This record gives sequence, C-alpha cells and structure tokens, in this order.
Amino acid sequence: MKNLTSYLFRSSRCIAVLLIAMALSCNKTEREYGHPEYFDTVFNRAEHISSLYPGHTLGFVDSAFDAFPRPDIQDLYRKYIFKAHYFIDVDKREAMALLYADSALWAIRDHVDEAEFSNNYGKALSFKAFLLTLKKEFEAAFECCYRARQVVERTHDTCLLSDYTFMLGAVSNGQRKYLDAARYLKQGIVELSHCSISYGKFRLMQAKLDDIGIYYSKGGMPDSALYYYKAALDYLEQHRKDFPNIANSGWFVEMAEAVVHGNMGDVYYKKGDTVTAENLYRESIRVNTQEGYDEGDAQHTRIKLAGLYIAKGRLADAQWVLQGIRHSLDRFPDQQMELKWYRLQFSYLERAGRASDAWPYVPAYLKLKDSLENAKQQEPQFDMNEGYGYMKSQYDLSLLKKDGELKTLYLMVALVFLVMAAGIAATVWQHGKRLKRLNARIIAQNAEMQKALHALEQSQEENTRMMKIVAHDLRTPIGGIIGLASIVLEGQLLDGQEQLVGMIKTSGSNALEFINDLLHVNSALKDMKKEPVEVAALLRHCVGLLQFKADGKGQQLVLETVPVVLPINQEKVWRVISNLITNAIKFSPDGATINVSMEQVPGKVRIAVEDHGIGIPDSLKNGMFKMFTEAKRPGTAGEESFGLGLAISKQIIEAHGGQIWFESSIGKGTTFFIELPLTESSC
Repeated sequence: MKNLTSYLFRSSRCIAVLLIAMALSCNKTEREYGHPEYFDTVFNRAEHISSLYPGHTLGFVDSAFDAFPRPDIQDLYRKYIFKAHYFIDVDKREAMALLYADSALWAIRDHVDEAEFSNNYGKALSFKAFLLTLKKEFEAAFECCYRARQVVERTHDTCLLSDYTFMLGAVSNGQRKYLDAARYLKQGIVELSHCSISYGKFRLMQAKLDDIGIYYSKGGMPDSALYYYKAALDYLEQHRKDFPNIANSGWFVEMAEAVVHGNMGDVYYKKGDTVTAENLYRESIRVNTQEGYDEGDAQHTRIKLAGLYIAKGRLADAQWVLQGIRHSLDRFPDQQMELKWYRLQFSYLERAGRASDAWPYVPAYLKLKDSLENAKQQEPQFDMNEGYGYMKSQYDLSLLKKDGELKTLYLMVALVFLVMAAGIAATVWQHGKRLKRLNARIIAQNAEMQKALHALEQSQEENTRMMKIVAHDLRTPIGGIIGLASIVLEGQLLDGQEQLVGMIKTSGSNALEFINDLLHVNSALKDMKKEPVEVAALLRHCVGLLQFKADGKGQQLVLETVPVVLPINQEKVWRVISNLITNAIKFSPDGATINVSMEQVPGKVRIAVEDHGIGIPDSLKNGMFKMFTEAKRPGTAGEESFGLGLAISKQIIEAHGGQIWFESSIGKGTTFFIELPLTESSC
C-alpha cells in the first residue's frame, strides 16, 4: 500500500499543478513566445562558463534546455544563435556556426512579420552574411544582408537601419565593388545622421567617413578619396571637445586622426607625391607609437613607409624603419605584420647588394606563411571532460532551490485533493495486494537489469578509455615525426634522401589519420543531442567543403536536395555524410562525377552518395561495416584507408533509428544509401 499511497499523492499533486497552470494562463491576454525569466540566467551563466571553461559551454546550455519542459520559439532562437556565436568566437568552426545560424532562422521563419521577431530575424540574417563573408561567398552574403535590411526597414528605425546599410557596404568591398561600397556607406551616414548625438555615433561616423575614402582609393578615384579623408578629419576636429565626461576621448581623436593620415599617405603615394606621402606616414607613426595608442596601425604604416624608402633607394632610412618595426613586433607580436617584415627585409638586403644576408629570410618567410595557412584550416575538436559533471550538478542544485519555493504552494493544494484521494483509495483497495506483488516483482527485475546495465557500461567505458589513452599518447611522437620531416624537406638534402623523408612524412600522416579515427570509435552514441536541422543546408555545406578535395582529382560533386527538417545530431550526421563523400572521391578516377541526392520516401528521408569508381568486390562486401575490418583498399591515387569510417557511420545512423547500406558493381561504381525516419514534426 505504500506504493499505492505514493501514487495517489503524486496524482493529486499533478492535478494541483495543472489547475494552477490553467489559472495562470487565464490571466494572459496574448501568447508569450519565450521564457526570459529562466533563460536570461542560463545564457548569462553560459557566457561566464565560456570565458573560464570554454569546452563545457555547450554541454551546460543543452542540460539547461533538457531541464526545461517546453522551450518556446524565442528560447530556441536564442539557443541556436548562441551556439552560432560560440562556434565562430570560441571553437573557430565556421561551418558549424553557419549551420546554427540557419537553425536560428528556421526557428522563427513563420514569425518574420511580427514586430518582436523582425529584429531577431534581421540579426540572424546579418550574422549569416558575416559568416559567408568569412568564407568569401560574397554573393550569398550580399543577398542575406539585403534581406535583413528589408526586414528591419519595416520598423522605420533609421538608426538601426544604418547598421545594415553599412554591412552592405562591407560586403560590396569584399566583392571588390568599391564604388558600390562607398555609395552604401554614404547612404548609411545619412540614415545615422537622424539619430541623436552620442559618443558611439561619433566614433562610428568618423570611421565610416574614413572607410569611404579607402573605398574610393581602391576604386581609382583618388580625389574623392582625399575629399572624404578630409571630411573625416573635419568631423573629428568639430566634435573633439563634445564629450568631456568620456575618459580618453581626446586620446581617441588623436589616434583616429593618425589613422586617417596614414590612409591619406597611400593616396598621395599612388599619385606620385612621395614627399607628402612620407610626411603623412611619419606623422601617423609619431602619434600611434605613443604608449597606449594604436601600435598595430603604427606597425602597418611603418611597413608602408619602409616600402616607400626601398622603392626610392633610400636604404639607410629603410634600415632605420625596419629596425623600428622589428622592435615593435618583439613587444607586440603580429604574424601578418611579421610576414610583411620578412619580405621587406629581404628586399632591403637584396637592394643593398647583400644577397647572402637576404636569402636566410626566404625560408623563414615561407615557413611562417605555411604556418598561418595551416592554422586557418585547422578545426579544434570539442571535448567534454569530467569537469562538466561538476558544472551540471551545480546547475541542477539551483533548479532544486527554485523548485523548493513552489513546494509550499503545491502542498496546500495537495491537502484539498487528499480528501478526494481517500475516495479513490477505497475504490482501488481491493486491487492493492495484487498490485503489491506485481510491483515487487517488477522492482526485482528492474534491479537485476540495472546491475547488468551497470556492468556493461563499466566495461564499455573502460575499453573506450584505454583506446583513447593509447591514441592520445601516440599523437605527440607521430606529430613530431611529421614536423621534423617537414623541416628537413625545407633544408638541403643529399641526393636520394628527399624521397625517403617524404615517405616518412606520408607514413606519419597516415598513422595520425588512423589515430583520429580511433578517437571517434564508440563516441557516436555518447551524449548525443538531437535538434531540428535543415538537412538540405547540411548537405550543401558538406559538399561545399569537400569540393576542393574533389578538385584535386578533377572531379565534380553534383547535389540534388528537397526541403526537409529532421531532429538529428548535426555534428555526427555531418561526419557520416563527409565520410561517404570522401570515400567516393578516394575510390573514383580523375575527372569522375559524384552524385549526392536526397529524396523523401514514405515515412523516411533517403540520402544517396553515388560514384562511378572501382566498385567493391563480393569478397569484401560482408566486412564493410565491421570495426577494424580487413575489407580496405587504397584509393585510385594511392590514398590510405583504415576501415573505421563506415563502422562509425553505421553506429551513428542506427542511433538515429535509421539504416545504411550500399549497392556496388566492380568497375561501375558504388552507391551508399542512408535512410532516416521522419517524425510528425518533420517538414
């Protein structure tokens, strides 16, 4: 009867909560699309965690959403846009940031015409445009930015509208449409001029006047450029003393004037007036090399001045400026500036007839250039370690405290329903003994199942832990082999040794790829979070990222999609699709076409990756999805294969309730199929 009494108490409590919720809902005159009283705290705490423990941030946000019964439209939008910013600001993965920006747009797609969503929709479109600009997809970025401006234009807020107009100018600059960029900035300045004066508006206005000068200079209109540079200087002088209560406002004006002077020097240099250009450069450097000023701009202007001196043959002056740059870079490192310094130092020494001193700067320049390019391509992996458990427990504790405040109200209502429960208890008393026996048997069976499940989980965790320890310990020495081989290849080798070292580097790279696959074994089912994802967008991004790999073999990726949204884990399904396309590239000949298609079949979505490559022999087909299988072969260009990718892909797809299979003919090609189930909410 103890279980029965507990059941009755819980039932009465649920009824009480339901009635309270109904009463509260009657007081609402219109629908609320979010829960800021809860999620404001969540996202403020997530920002704090991101600054201290970046790797725990997304896990904390997902746990907070799991703990909340029904997140609404505005809550989902905030979640997706937060993750998008996380992936661009912290994790440095532009592709994932773009996917979450698309998810944010999808979340509020049906409410664009509502006032409370129009600004959010414009911000999400603007952020997507920024991400596309980073990928140099300027046409798509311009379209997003233009749509954002159309949405915000309905608010008739010219101050807000000017931000989107300025961004249209920035995207046009990326397209090298410099005169269009200048036109948009001039329009934005007119819109901004209707806003009340503020220190923020003052700083933005002078910056945009300076940018217009830059765009006209790039567009081959030097006189117009000088006009707007002088307008920027006049604006700075006009408002120099307007903000006496702002600390360092005078310092900012001097620094901004120095930046404009450096830009004006570029125009005079192009016009052939090197004397004026030199004077402007020197004045800009004099101001911004002061303590606390813009040392980065001073470095940039010194680079230009050194180039002017070398071009004019004033080598002593060039040497003096280059020494100043070196001293500045030692105090304020900037790898891009250092790259330019190497190039100028080489030019100076070569012009001075010191070729033997100049050539050592060439390998240093190339090494730094390669390092910057490699760093740009790397995508750091998201890692959730044991510290997350502590953060989650602390957050759960805060929820329990909040829940405690409601218990008093629940108890009072529960007393009313206890009277009702007494009548119910009389009715079900005759079934009590049978329920008691059944309950005891269920408890016993559940205890046995829990023991077995615990033993299996411990065994699985131990195997995974050992595998990751081995893989982690191997990464460092193998990475060292590759690094040493690269250094040796850049130096002078004896005859016959270059090929040997190249083989060492290739072997090390293959081993490192194998270890990366090991680190993903058994990870597909752990902590898997699902959320609505536009599958067509995911496929487009995946194909776009892998096209460069196909270009290396002269291959073409062809994509056909239909609009479908599924509740999936984006990152894991992304890995499956990438693996299948990579395999198709690997086992297809040069110049081949690879088709990636998606179609909706009854109750499911089917994705196919079709190649026209070498095909899979019957002797290997049964082992294709097995872990550590022997069914592996080199690609058509000798690419290495480790036999782990398809096994991991099968785990991921089956964890989504789907299936994966293939059809293949020797010499004709292979098609891999993925089917994922549709839900009632899929569209």
